[in-house]
Amino acid sequence: MVSLDKITKLLRPPALTRARMAFALAVAMIADGFQMLLGPMGWLIFDEIVDVAAMVLICPAIGFHFLLLPTFVVELFPIVDMLPTWTGCVAAVIALRKRSNLLPLRRRLLTWSHQSPGIRRLEYRLSFALRTSLTSSAAAEGSMPRANA
Repeated sequence: MVSLDKITKLLRPPALTRARMAFALAVAMIADGFQMLLGPMGWLIFDEIVDVAAMVLICPAIGFHFLLLPTFVVELFPIVDMLPTWTGCVAAVIALRKRSNLLPLRRRLLTWSHQSPGIRRLEYRLSFALRTSLTSSAAAEGSMPRANA
């Protein structure tokens, strides 16, 4: 029996590298271009073979995402398969994966900066320098009243 850990390990997306993203986009563009070239001949089995090949090549490259399923199903309709749906879907999946990979990094940086005393001292010095420069420039312009003036 297959354990839940093995299933989640299989569905976990691989690390996005430039080579993986370029490969997935190239496969999507080739699949969409081939389907546009087939035109009405795509109503035969050729169109579905291209879709299966695209799905089989794209999933290991950027990992399985639920956006790939509707794209695969939409490609079965005769007129819609003329649109570059694979290219759009792969671009959307890459953008979503990049965004989701940046959020944990941003959280780690924020928690790290609040836990490190050296960073806190640096933040304090920068904020103090910024406040003093703003108040001194505002006082020089005459927009702020000076104390004991």
